[in-house]
Amino acid sequence: MGAAFIFQISDLNKKFGQRELLKNVNLAFYPGAKIGLLGRNGAGKSTLMKIMAGIAGE
Repeated sequence: MGAAFIFQISDLNKKFGQRELLKNVNLAFYPGAKIGLLGRNGAGKSTLMKIMAGIAGE
């Protein structure tokens, strides 16, 4: 049996007004995984991290 995911997000969507910032995001991390998050300014990197941390506001 393989290692279980320590964190998982499935089909995440986030909009700000009419702008669709995150669309159908799927993530899964194994314990001890090292990850990076790359993207252009305004692409939703900070928003994704806030959602993952449980501090994203409406």
